[in-house]
Amino acid sequence: MSFITLTWLTLLFIFSSLRFAWWRIPPSLSRPRILMYHMIEPHRPDHQLNAYRVSPDTFELHLKWITKNNWTTYTISEYQILNKKPKKSLCLTFDDGFGSLFTNAFPLLKKYNCKATIYLVPDRQTNVWDLGIEKDGTSLLTKEQIQELSHSGLVEFGSHTATHADLKQADIHRIKHELMASKKKIENLVNQPCRSFAYPYGRFTKQSISWVKEAAYKTAVTTRPGIADFNNPYQLNRINMHGFDTFFDFYLRLTRGKNKL
Repeated sequence: MSFITLTWLTLLFIFSSLRFAWWRIPPSLSRPRILMYHMIEPHRPDHQLNAYRVSPDTFELHLKWITKNNWTTYTISEYQILNKKPKKSLCLTFDDGFGSLFTNAFPLLKKYNCKATIYLVPDRQTNVWDLGIEKDGTSLLTKEQIQELSHSGLVEFGSHTATHADLKQADIHRIKHELMASKKKIENLVNQPCRSFAYPYGRFTKQSISWVKEAAYKTAVTTRPGIADFNNPYQLNRINMHGFDTFFDFYLRLTRGKNKL
């Protein structure tokens, strides 16, 4: 082997090790993984939110691998109250409640018998909070779709506030209204308790955490990357599923908690 070939192979190895954190020691399989998705739909040309769009084919690959490798899926609230936490436990979560979850994700959840938690924004019909990024809004789940998902027994609904409010910028009166109003509307919609919350934009403060507790939520998920610790149920880390990830990225995120440095 020539010196030039050896040099290129060394550089390739270094680059691959930086791009893919295959060398990271896997966290214990007794620690649950919470995966964070947004939309399950094909990418749109020239759209800036494609990082949040995981294609249906890719999502099916994820579910197929999960079931084949004996991971068990739970809703967030279901996992929290388990007396004995089994190894290879996983929670699928979806922020915002996009309509593609009914048309594209739901058939796959049924096919692979996987459970999920969807965080709704009940006072919105499209993702108007993203209109500064994309020209046109994306439809959210309808009342009828939400009820069908709930009746399936595979989906738990949590709150993402009533209007996707930023809890680090809104005043105390609006925050408390957003937390309580969304919880009540979701409970009336599905006739089930709304126990879990997701911080919009992943932003929160110590004070907003206390208000989430005061509103009688039992858990709250963040956008901070990593493996969740249910001993700290109001700051649960999640593993982001990125729309441009390879399958190897998915594998590393799930097993290592991160796919990069």
